[in-house]
Parts: sequence; C-alpha cells; structure tokens
Amino acid sequence: SWKVAQLRDLIREINAGYSAKSRDRTIQDGEKGVLKVSAATQETFQRKEHKAVLPEAEDDVKTYPRAGDWSMRRSNGTESRVGACVYVEQDYPRLYLPDTLWQIRVEDGVSARWFNYALASERMRAKIRGEAYGTSGMKKLSMRRLRGLRIGVPPVEEQRQIAEILGVCDHLIEQV
Repeated sequence: SWKVAQLRDLIREINAGYSAKSRDRTIQDGEKGVLKVSAATQETFQRKEHKAVLPEAEDDVKTYPRAGDWSMRRSNGTESRVGACVYVEQDYPRLYLPDTLWQIRVEDGVSARWFNYALASERMRAKIRGEAYGTSGMKKLSMRRLRGLRIGVPPVEEQRQIAEILGVCDHLIEQV
C-alpha cells in the first residue's frame, strides 16, 4: 500500500536561514543566537551548538527552529554530511538558522518524524549525496534537486507507527 512520490509532493515549504555576524559564545538572557551547522546531526537537534548574534545583526535573522519541523544541512565541506537532518521537538524562538541549514515543513497528511527518519536512512542519504554538487571543499544541495528525489511513502498511520517505534529505539539508545 506504499506509494512512490517525489519529495516536492511531501514538502510544504523550505526556509533558508541567514548567517548573521556573531561571537563564538552561547547566548545570554535577551540575546539571539545563530545555530552552527553542527546543530543538525543525524541523531538529535543540538540547541547548544550556536553563537551569539551581534546586536547590530539581530534584525537580519528571521528563521527559527519550530516544533514539528526539521532542519537539514544544505551544504558542508564533507559530502557525507550534506543532507543530515534532525527533527525539532519544540520552538526555539531565540535561536536562528544559518544559511547552511534549511527549515523544512511537511504537507498535512505526512508525519514529520517519519519523514525525518526516512531521509536519514542510508538509502536516502546516498540519494542526497548523489545530488550534492560543488568542489571537494564545499558540497551543496539545491532545493530543486532535493524536491526532485523519489521516496516510498506508507499511509500516514503506518508513518506514525514507524516513527513511534524508531523513537522508542532512539530513547533506549540514549539511556544506554
């Protein structure tokens, strides 16, 4: 009962971040931070991986991680890290995405958690790596290439069940 779809059919919107001028320290009360690319690993969203935005650059940052969305690395010096994605559990309105991370929101009827697990699978990671372009010093992924990838899509209830089972496994691994 799975269908094959292009990612463009599953993604509602992709928002790019902005790499504002910043200091390499964590934010204090009332400050804004810009995430480092290391905030998006294959495992979990790393909110502590950020830098403090300079006061004169605070108006430049716009896109913050929101609950139910996920973030993806759109470029990296290491090809294997292009496309790394993490599910965002809660809103982080004082932290903002840099230009190297995308915020992705899925269409209604698609489980964002399942979608994150599906794109983190080795098969999809290989497809994403195959779409990366650029020099050996910096590999990039375009929105057009990402949206054109094909994936097997189970019914939404099965998506939720898959995500729940994998979430339990992740939780057990974290405890160990």
